[in-house]
Amino acid sequence: SFNDATTAPGTFSAGNGSPWTVGFVVELTAAAIADGSDVVVYSSQDWSVGWDTDYIWACQYTHYAQGNYSWLKALGITTAGTYTITGTQDGTATGLVLYVNGVSVGQPQNHTSFGGLGDSLVIHSKYNEHAIWGDILAVERAITPSEAANLHTYWAAKFIN
Repeated sequence: SFNDATTAPGTFSAGNGSPWTVGFVVELTAAAIADGSDVVVYSSQDWSVGWDTDYIWACQYTHYAQGNYSWLKALGITTAGTYTITGTQDGTATGLVLYVNGVSVGQPQNHTSFGGLGDSLVIHSKYNEHAIWGDILAVERAITPSEAANLHTYWAAKFIN
């Protein structure tokens, strides 16, 4: 585990109608599930992708998926294991897609508003020392369903199988 890691401002620009993709591999150990504290990659009040308590989410509005923000959720994630989590946004109001283990989940979006245009990215798990991070991907474009499936296949071979 580690405290927050943040890129320098201007390193990664995404949000507010600008396409982006953020994905990562995380092992949610039994202790991480019991802890329940979030693991998330985000940009302040702009967008986020992560896990918290019992769900995986992607949000195009803020750094968490609560209330009336523009998020997608995959509920019932309470089993320890290694997960590939990818959120991608194509720049349109309804263009948010969440992939868990390479499969699109969590449709439809809660709302369609955007947050701001973030210019950095934060990797956050300082309150859940039991989650084990693998690779992280961040690109300033949306990815296709086949790219999401290929990314999961690559990560599964590297971290899961």
